[in-house]
Amino acid sequence: MFQPAICPCGRAFRTRSNAPQGLCKTCRQVHKYRTDAARREQLKAQVRAARQTRKDHVRAIARASHARNRVARNATSRAYYQLHKARLVADTKTPEAQAARKANKQRQKLRRYGLTAVQFAAMATAQQGLCALCKRPPGAKGLAIDHCHHTGHVRALLCGPCNTGLGLFREDAALLEAAANYVKPQPASGKT
Repeated sequence: MFQPAICPCGRAFRTRSNAPQGLCKTCRQVHKYRTDAARREQLKAQVRAARQTRKDHVRAIARASHARNRVARNATSRAYYQLHKARLVADTKTPEAQAARKANKQRQKLRRYGLTAVQFAAMATAQQGLCALCKRPPGAKGLAIDHCHHTGHVRALLCGPCNTGLGLFREDAALLEAAANYVKPQPASGKT
């Protein structure tokens, strides 16, 4: 049967004698919503942790399998290459394959520095197709993308020798200035 009770919110309500709740209907719904939300978050956290554990486990298995089967896989690759060597070599020598390889290499270079082909073309046009440092046309490899090794910021397009030179001087302005002073012509001394 029903017995009168008082909810913590102050409302009077009736409850069954065999199932005392201590909460009115509204408070029970709010409590259920809160506990369900907390339970959902707890379950989500458990699922995330289980997925990460599973992912780590799968990666470990793949690494172990890769290491265990390396010799057999390499032997299979060598055998296939020996059987199909003429076709494989011929396929790589075609102009289409060489053009595709060159385009793929350019796409990879642009992706590495976060540029699009349009941005690269705009930079090259702004520099009139010349190196930003020496103002000479680039060599056979084209313009290289110069970037700051600390921030990753793309600075300009340089020819291969200028880009290599900057790298060898570790992009150190003081070192570059010292080198510039070193190569300046010195006045001839009176000694013969």
